[in-house]
Amino acid sequence: MRNSKGLRTTILVLSALLILNVGLLLIFDHIQNKRDLELQHKQTELVQQQSKLKSLRKSVRLSALEMASDSSNATIRLSSKQELSQTLAKKTSTGFFKAYMTYSNGQSFRARKLKATAYASSSVTANKTLFSSGQDSLGGDYIDTTQLHSTFVSAQTTLGPLQGDTASGLVQVAYQAWKGDSTPGSATDLYKITYDSKLNKLTGVKKLTNLYLTTK
Repeated sequence: MRNSKGLRTTILVLSALLILNVGLLLIFDHIQNKRDLELQHKQTELVQQQSKLKSLRKSVRLSALEMASDSSNATIRLSSKQELSQTLAKKTSTGFFKAYMTYSNGQSFRARKLKATAYASSSVTANKTLFSSGQDSLGGDYIDTTQLHSTFVSAQTTLGPLQGDTASGLVQVAYQAWKGDSTPGSATDLYKITYDSKLNKLTGVKKLTNLYLTTK
């Protein structure tokens, strides 16, 4: 009887210890999850603050360049105008090629022209070599027939010195293209551009060459 009673006591003690350990683990998990959520929230706040700070710096920098471009000092005025044009040209060029290189069907292919008007002059958007109808020789929709897709990736713009209000430059455009369900291919094209700092638009766009094309 004593052995039986002692065994029951031992089982009860072990059970109590097990319940206690499980309870402690649950409490620990709760505390850890709470800490993880707090850390994730703080990290999100930090990213948001960094993004706001980055935008603020860009805004302040552009304002400073705009003020300097009106300076009475000719050297400062010319230098700041060149740097301001370089900054704005990059933004304009990226906007243009994002609109130009992104489509998924015939309708979105033809809609590129309207989207590009925010970044390019009418002489560019009227260029049928750049903005074709997407029709084949028989009048069919080539884009829809081939299920051709294109997605913009990035644009690296290098602007030359300003000549008055205009400057020529080179843009390296990276994008992905594919047909139907095929594997996307990564491509890079090189374009020559003419940028008008007064209009803040591209007034000339010409494809020079395709640098390379790879598939995954």
